[in-house]
Amino acid sequence: MQPRHIGRRTQMLLVLRLNTDFRAMTELGLKEPVLSEKENSVLVVIKHEPLASPEESIMDYLDKKPVGSTINNSQARAITHIRADNQTKAVFNRLVKMGMIE
Repeated sequence: MQPRHIGRRTQMLLVLRLNTDFRAMTELGLKEPVLSEKENSVLVVIKHEPLASPEESIMDYLDKKPVGSTINNSQARAITHIRADNQTKAVFNRLVKMGMIE
């Protein structure tokens, strides 16, 4: 297959689209895509993998705060990218059972 050359306008549109996609991935708490430049192309690998588990995200947040700091449900939802209140409560319950938080 012959490499296909695209115009400057198409290149700019692709870059804008990728930037939008990358920003959305960050907002969803997903890992950054991997870009590799080939001879006549660019390969973009997008894995739908979270940066960290909700439990890890909450503990990382608390580790960066002074001892005795707290985290509420809305803060936890923001850093874990969990939308449902009951799912966040389940994460808190697991952390309590593991003895990680009180």
